[in-house]
Parts: sequence; C-alpha cells; structure tokens
Amino acid sequence: MALQRMGREAQAVPWFEKAIDQDPHDVTALTNLGLALTLTGKASDALVLLQRALALHPDQAAIHKDLGVAHIQLSAFDDAIADFKAALALDSGDPQLHYDLGLAYKLKDQIDDAISELSEAARMDPTLPDPPYTLGILYMQTGKLDEAAAELKKAVALRPENGDAWAILGSTLKQASHPDEARDALEKAIPLLPGQPGPLVTLAAVLADQAVTAAAEADASEAAGDPQEAAQLRSQAKDLRTQAAEDRRRAADLSRAAVNRQKAAFALNAGNQLLLRGQVADAVARYQESIAADPTYAEAHSQLAVAYERQGRAAEAAAEREKATSLAAAK
Repeated sequence: MALQRMGREAQAVPWFEKAIDQDPHDVTALTNLGLALTLTGKASDALVLLQRALALHPDQAAIHKDLGVAHIQLSAFDDAIADFKAALALDSGDPQLHYDLGLAYKLKDQIDDAISELSEAARMDPTLPDPPYTLGILYMQTGKLDEAAAELKKAVALRPENGDAWAILGSTLKQASHPDEARDALEKAIPLLPGQPGPLVTLAAVLADQAVTAAAEADASEAAGDPQEAAQLRSQAKDLRTQAAEDRRRAADLSRAAVNRQKAAFALNAGNQLLLRGQVADAVARYQESIAADPTYAEAHSQLAVAYERQGRAAEAAAEREKATSLAAAK
C-alpha cells in the first residue's frame, strides 16, 4: 500500500498478490490489487478481483467506485454509471463519487446528467480542481462560452500549473471575443506547455485580431484629426503583427520537431529490433537515420554506441556515448 500511495503501482502488484496467496479472502488486498491493476492498464484482470471483493463485502462504496474506474478504462460506460450510483447509494457525501459519475455521463454523451453531477461535486467541495475543469470543457463543447470561461477560471485558480486548462481558457476567451483575457491566459499556458504548438497558434491568431483592431482605431483617430494617436496605434498594430508572425514561426518549429522526433523514434525502434536479431550493420544504419531525423535524441546516440562496440569501432562508440551523456544532462 505504501508503494501504491507513492504512485508505484507496478511494484505494489506482486506484494498484493503475495498477500492474497496467503489469504484469498483479504478484501483490502483484493481491492488494492484491483486498483493497482487498473492503474497499470489491466482493467480486465482488475474486474475479476474487484468482483470477488464485492461478493465478500457488497456494502463497501470503495469497491463499487474502483469497479467503476475499471469499467471506464474498458469503455463500459453503462456499467461504470451503475457502479458509481451504487457507491453513492452507500456514501452520498463523497464529492469525488459525484465527479466520477459526472465523468462517466460525459463519456456516455449524457451532457445534462454530466453537468448536474459535476456541479454537485464542485458545490460539495469547491477546492477540487477537476470538476470545474471538466465542466469548462463541457460548456465549451456545447457553445456556452461564458459559462465555460467562468469554470475554467476556477480550475486554473485551483491548479495554476495546469497548462492545458490555461490553453483551453485562452481558446474559449478568444471565441467569446475577450482578446485581452485570452492573450493573458495563453501567455501563461505557453511556458507550461513548452513542446506544444497549439497555444502559440491560438495566441498568434489573437494578436493578429488585435492588430486589425488597432489598425482600424488608427484610421478612426486620423479621421478624427488626431495624427499622434493614429501613429501610436499603427505602431502598436505593427508590433502585434510582428509578434504574431514570431509565434507562428515558433509553432511551426515545434510541429517540425515533433514530426522529426516521431521519425527518430520509429527508426530507433527498428534499430533495436535489428540489433536483437544480430543484424548489427542494419541496426547502425537505422540508428544513424534516427539521429539524422533528430540529432538531440540521446537514446539514439547511446544505442549507436552499443552497435559500434559490437562492430569493434571503439573510438566511434566512445564519441557517441559522450554525445548521449551530454544530451541527457542538458535536459
């Protein structure tokens, strides 16, 4: 259980299994092993254990809840809804259960029911960041932009390190024609999501819209006989266009980098398979292909060093290993 609480579910599994071997009716061990298996992507195996635990103690809300989580992982949303309802019948005061039920309704596209449960979870515990975040996404998807923005603002206030929430808030505020607030939200999202081009693209669009507005205001000021203000506004519009272009360039660079890393990873995996089969020369070619796609890929350099060693190319192997170490240290 200590390992599980530290987020090391895979390491916890064999200990729970030993406990169950010694006492097959240990409900705590059955339940915790079921949860650990769900969290490690083995929900089908988890269901068997959780159903055994439920047969022993049908009045434990936690078991129904864990069954619901496993059913969600298996996309069995009707079963998950039934599980969470059963858990709530035993423990109606748990806001997390309302959230879980709301999420199951969302995944089942029962939007009104989802909003009702998520709102109840938020009402019961206003410190939970997930209900307003999920509500914000639901409202945005249904075109209720002001409601979405209000919920997402709550979510980022509760969890300011959530870059995705800031990015979605920025996009929502842009659609709701609140460019200044959208810009602020997106500028918070970008450093939290350094590898994602999406927030940069959205920010560029916001800046371009602001540039158009500033240019129109400049024309109006000039027509009103205020050339000084018109000049300031045109300068502002120019700066906004320049920044928008820079953000688009950065987004394009990130997109290219992502594509190159995918190519590099594919070539690396191919090289690893060839190396396992003893086809060292072919593996070297794949590793070189991986590095050509992404020279910063430390693992490709490391594996190329291994392949070079098998070919007796000690100096080249040492050079590649040094590159790998340097790249890994720079992260």
